This record gives sequence, C-alpha cells and structure tokens, in this order.
Amino acid sequence: MAVEDYFIDIHYVDKTRQPDGTGGFENAYKVGETFKGSVTKASASEQTVAGIRGQVQEQYTIITHDNNALEKDDVLMFINQDKKKTFLRVNENPTHTPEQSAQSHWKYCKASYFEPDLRVVE
Repeated sequence: MAVEDYFIDIHYVDKTRQPDGTGGFENAYKVGETFKGSVTKASASEQTVAGIRGQVQEQYTIITHDNNALEKDDVLMFINQDKKKTFLRVNENPTHTPEQSAQSHWKYCKASYFEPDLRVVE
C-alpha cells in the first residue's frame, strides 16, 4: 500500500468577518478548501521535546503532496477517529523530502493542536 492510501481530507480554515445578525460584524473561522494528507500525533518523546521548547499543546506531523501551498501559521481542520473536528496550527514551513528519497514528492511539517477561540462556520 502507498502512503496516499492513508490520506484523509484536511481543510484549510480562514479567519473571516461575518455579519452578526444585528447590523454588526464578528470574526469567525470559516472551513475552506480541502486537500489530502496524513495527520499523525507525535510520539511521547516528541511531545516531551516540544514541551521543553515551550510548545505545550499536542503536537502532530502532517504529510501532504509536494504541490500543496501549506505555510507556517496556517490553520487546518480534520475529523479525527472519534468523528470530532480537530484544529491545528502549522508551526513551521513544510520540509520537502530529500531528493535521494524514493518518496521525494511529499512534504511534511509539525503542527500544534488548539481550541478555536472564534465561532466556526461551514
């Protein structure tokens, strides 16, 4: 089986301004474009190293196609195994796999779990 066989839908989430229904506006997170990728929770040792660096949230690794426009500070959402929406913020610019690798058309990055501080709209 190829890595792609395990890819799931991951959604970009954009911060947007929405009417609040009373003539004003409110900021909200809007679930946007979808791309395919893999989301893996970091191991216990990776979580410990992240904690030492001051990253206290749960850490994840995201793997996706090389042509994806993923960037540092992007907000993403995926549905976890418990069918709950999980939100991540990308911690670093994605790294391409080495050219010598048999899988050189992937890139990966680290992301942190966070609870949205704004309303989420579909």
